[in-house]
Amino acid sequence: MASAELRVVGAAGMVPPACGASALSTGVSLGVCRSYGAQDAGSFTVASSQALGAAISALRFVAVRSVDGAALVLQVTPVGGSAQSVPFSDLAFLHAPPPATGFSSVVVQGAGRVEFLVAGDP
Repeated sequence: MASAELRVVGAAGMVPPACGASALSTGVSLGVCRSYGAQDAGSFTVASSQALGAAISALRFVAVRSVDGAALVLQVTPVGGSAQSVPFSDLAFLHAPPPATGFSSVVVQGAGRVEFLVAGDP
């Protein structure tokens, strides 16, 4: 696997209703520009569970989308840590750049069609 630059552009935010009342507008930049030595991408139909990026020793970037809106779960295990469950039915996005240790395992559980992009350390 060759090194590749990963770029994510965008922002997520909340716009207050136009009701004249005072309200806070908050947002977060989703901008990411990093180079990682290993990556994998594709799509598949999961029937029970499917691991992502098995050939990558430390996953640092994970983007998974449920194509058909099925309720799925990401089982995410940080390097040296315990598995955590992250439910999703649209887009799940995780980023753990250094100095974070990354993820040793990411598994999609459930039944549905998914597209994914993962990157990290070879």
